[in-house]
Amino acid sequence: MKLEIGSGEYPRLIEEGYIHSDIRYPLPHQELCFDLRYLPFVSNSLDSIAIIHCLEHLSWRLEVPPTLKELYRVLKPNGDLFIIAPNLLYVAKLIIEYEDNIMEKYHDIMQDIYCIQDFSDNFHKSGFTPNMLYNLMKNAGFRDIVITEHTKIACAVHIRGWK
Repeated sequence: MKLEIGSGEYPRLIEEGYIHSDIRYPLPHQELCFDLRYLPFVSNSLDSIAIIHCLEHLSWRLEVPPTLKELYRVLKPNGDLFIIAPNLLYVAKLIIEYEDNIMEKYHDIMQDIYCIQDFSDNFHKSGFTPNMLYNLMKNAGFRDIVITEHTKIACAVHIRGWK
């Protein structure tokens, strides 16, 4: 089974055979409802997991590390985890580049750091750079970690295989 976690109202992986989930229910295209921190799957049961703009909604201190270990637990050997999260390096560059005209990029900067905040709980509790995500994934047990830039506002870490 391939799973997209945090699909929200606009799942991104509709045509790739993913089942869509979110903590909010009901939403369009949503097949499952659960909390990312407590995955309702047995160990070694999922082929692929995609988390797109979701991990940053968890507490960097209390929730991200154990959640990554939980994701590792439910993936099959050689399964892959794909994460896209806002890139704090890009935000830092924007702040430095537009310091004299900061209001020109104010909305972009605030959204990348704090999220859209269009409903309660839709705000960021974590921030990442590509190397931060790489090391967090490595500490959770993942190997063969590949980092690619995803658009100009987010970093994507694609992790494949372990055990």
